[in-house]
Amino acid sequence: MILYIDGGCMGNNQKDLSKREMVTAVTKETGEVVLSGRYPGGSNNIAELCALVDALDWYCEQNLSPEPLELRTDSRNNLAWAQGGKVGRGVNDRTAVLNLQAEIRAIGVAFTLVWVPRDENLAGHILEKRYGL
Repeated sequence: MILYIDGGCMGNNQKDLSKREMVTAVTKETGEVVLSGRYPGGSNNIAELCALVDALDWYCEQNLSPEPLELRTDSRNNLAWAQGGKVGRGVNDRTAVLNLQAEIRAIGVAFTLVWVPRDENLAGHILEKRYGL
């Protein structure tokens, strides 16, 4: 199964993270939206990881294992961090990234994460249409 994932943050100009809102989208390779989410606070990077967790949770709920899962993202940070890459101390949302990395490990689903250009990310098209991101 191939799922496209994307996340974005509205209100990035707000220094107060509580005034921001993250949105996520997960689509099948047909473009069908299987899940979308809204979360308080955050950043674009955190929203990208939230979309990945959303996709893994959805996959588990559908009882699709052992069908292989490929997730496609346009976020290079997502690509590195989701695979356990080091999160530098200079990252302003470091704790959130570390917590999401732990959540991904705890879900325990085997997946492949593939980078695609933004214009090929079907989930990104949903966020553009719905939220102008």
